[in-house]
Amino acid sequence: MAVPSMAHCRVVDCSWLAMAVHEGRARPRTKIISRGTPPLFVPEALVTSDFPASREGMREQRTRWEHGHIGTILGEVPSLILDAFRSKDIKLLAFALDLSVPPLALLSLVTCVVWSASAFLYVFAKVQLPLVIATSAAALLAVSVLLSWARYGRNIVSLGDLLLAAPYAIWKIPLYARFLVARQKRWVRSKRDEDPK
Repeated sequence: MAVPSMAHCRVVDCSWLAMAVHEGRARPRTKIISRGTPPLFVPEALVTSDFPASREGMREQRTRWEHGHIGTILGEVPSLILDAFRSKDIKLLAFALDLSVPPLALLSLVTCVVWSASAFLYVFAKVQLPLVIATSAAALLAVSVLLSWARYGRNIVSLGDLLLAAPYAIWKIPLYARFLVARQKRWVRSKRDEDPK
């Protein structure tokens, strides 16, 4: 998804922009798009960031990103979908559906849980349709990830690292569990190597 042009902020009141960016959420995009300004893809744009190198810093950053992403899905996507149907805006609907896709590790875990429940239902109740649908969804997810890796990621992620995706997703279960019991709602700067001890 392309990023909405921030030049739009010169035209409308964007006092909410600074706060929303620091929350690590998609609020700037949703507000701008809801106001009728579609995203503009700028291939020349370059965004850089220094990522934390310490385990603690990486954990904090992942927690902030993923809790923010899930919070955005739960807090903003339903109203965006309703707005899209009310205004008959297909672009807003496409944006809402794009925004509703959870982080890949969570999507993989949910797919595995749904497949397992469907297999259980098939074994004990001989209900086949849920298992067929869940197997199709799992296969589509696996093929999508492999095709995306082959086209865009093979120079960044080795096949060996890609095969570690399943243990990585399992490793993230506590992060997702914390969303349910101790969700990170405020922005906390991740520790960087250059930070004083």
